Amino acid sequence: MAKLRLTAGGFTAEDFERYINVRLGGGDPVYWYAAGDGTTFPDGNMFVRNEGYDTGRLYEFDRDRSEAIGLTRKFILMRNPQTGEILTRAGWPAGLGQQLHVSVVHHAIAGWISDL
Repeated sequence: MAKLRLTAGGFTAEDFERYINVRLGGGDPVYWYAAGDGTTFPDGNMFVRNEGYDTGRLYEFDRDRSEAIGLTRKFILMRNPQTGEILTRAGWPAGLGQQLHVSVVHHAIAGWISDL
């Protein structure tokens, strides 16, 4: 498979269609799972481990106009980096409890490619 050309003037309609196919599929749902660490900046101290599940489905794709609409649903949970326990608001490090929490996110996304 050829690499995507993500430079100015290089992202083509074919690249966009390949991206949509990977990210949202061709009509059947696609599923993603990811795990990672949240760190502070600039010192890089880990304060949370996170896991996420994402499913998406292509709703509509107009190849002639290079436009796509997709539907996604995400479930993200945060874990204590030392114990692995799922964090609730009460379990966050000092100062973070009001900003971060376990979340389920629903998206309707639209994308297109055009000359600026």
